[in-house]
Amino acid sequence: MKLLNRIFILFCLSFQLFAQSKDLDLKYEKAINLTNADEALKLYEEIINSNNDSDYVWFSKLKKAEIYNPKASYIASSDIFKDFNLKAPLHLQKHSSKDLLFKSINAAGHTDSLKVYQELLSACLLYTSPSPRDVEESRMPSSA
Repeated sequence: MKLLNRIFILFCLSFQLFAQSKDLDLKYEKAINLTNADEALKLYEEIINSNNDSDYVWFSKLKKAEIYNPKASYIASSDIFKDFNLKAPLHLQKHSSKDLLFKSINAAGHTDSLKVYQELLSACLLYTSPSPRDVEESRMPSSA
């Protein structure tokens, strides 16, 4: 009987985790498809505040920073990019996210911080290689 109870509890917990992940998946997909940046930011914030250790939380942080960057919120953008590049799982970190961090720090006028983060993250770049997608993006003509 104890075994059946444990199996049932495990099943319930697994189902709950799957449901939470699916909810984040749907919110993230909805946010990506929105054309209104403020509405997308609200959804990304909900995903980030879910306290879930899902890749969607990290993707949402990255998208939030990408929205702030063109709005000239370079300090907010660089803070999010710092968090992403220092704490996100390695499989999510790309050369492009590091480059966006460096650009946002520079745009915010924090040249001393820029040097520190370039040195800190250059060691990380040695251990990660660009994904085929990063290579394809860098080869695309600017008119595309």
